[in-house]
Amino acid sequence: MADECVGCGSTPATTFLDEQGPLCDTCLDERISATTGWPPLPAQPAPRTVTGPDGREHRLRLRLWRTPGGISADAIEQGPHGDSQDGYTLSVFDDHDADPDLLLAALDRRVQAEIGRCYLDHDDECGWQVTSTEVAGRVQSGRHDPPDVIIDGRRLTWAEFGRMITSFNDWWFRMTFGDDIPPSAPHPCGSPPT
Repeated sequence: MADECVGCGSTPATTFLDEQGPLCDTCLDERISATTGWPPLPAQPAPRTVTGPDGREHRLRLRLWRTPGGISADAIEQGPHGDSQDGYTLSVFDDHDADPDLLLAALDRRVQAEIGRCYLDHDDECGWQVTSTEVAGRVQSGRHDPPDVIIDGRRLTWAEFGRMITSFNDWWFRMTFGDDIPPSAPHPCGSPPT
């Protein structure tokens, strides 16, 4: 069960400001705006559903909130019980004086780009397989559990992911970690073997 906001009683309330909290994003922003003079953020965006090219629907909770370094716009896929451990988690970020509407438009473009492409394909004979030579996702773990990977909004163990890439045996690979998916860059040692 999500914590209730000490300011208005709404959920989810996940942020503490000094000793105040937990606070919902709206109450947090009210307190920050009153202290800093920054204009208040608009009302929280409504949830939305985006359908991927594989026909799966992805229910997203949208979040617009202030972090210590600026404004973050997030899209968090919600599971059937409102949980968000699996699925897509996408964000865009800008300074405190950024236009929230432009930030939400950038988030929408990112959501469309990420959910609009599939890195995995299901084959009845082989199961899930990587569709090309590129795959992206995120690492997700519980407090005491080893991490899994989330690709195309699907949770996979590293062993499951390893079975998917056996066709690339003896190829080189590059693993890059970050909070955003970087553009592809040429490999410093040339092309992969064919």
